[in-house]
Amino acid sequence: MEVPLGGRMGGPEMVVKFLAGIVQARIRLKSALEEVFVDGLDVIDVELWISGSVTDYCAAGVSSSTKFSARKRSVRITICIAIEEASRIDDGSIASAIEGWLVRGFESAALPRSAGSIGLSGAVDALNSRFTGLAREVR
Repeated sequence: MEVPLGGRMGGPEMVVKFLAGIVQARIRLKSALEEVFVDGLDVIDVELWISGSVTDYCAAGVSSSTKFSARKRSVRITICIAIEEASRIDDGSIASAIEGWLVRGFESAALPRSAGSIGLSGAVDALNSRFTGLAREVR
């Protein structure tokens, strides 16, 4: 299954702080989900939107939204991080914060009715088992 991870940052300060961490998280995310099979899906496209000084993507905390395409056999999970949440992460905790946000985003992702019986529980379980330790503290 393909699992691309993209990042959108709402200000230059967030690019400086999180870009390298997102690139590294992509490797860990792909590794965590390499053995996961979701019947009906070929792609889980993950977007991490981190609010900043220029653009505020969400009001508070961590939230997620999903978009399902039966034709493409794909789901896009957009995980939105509020500026307050992102700003409180110190430089030594960036990797674990991103892992924690990914887990929370997958856990809260609700697929639309059009997805039928497709579920993400296998992906959530894989992330929970792989992203342990400090990622739990960010929650």
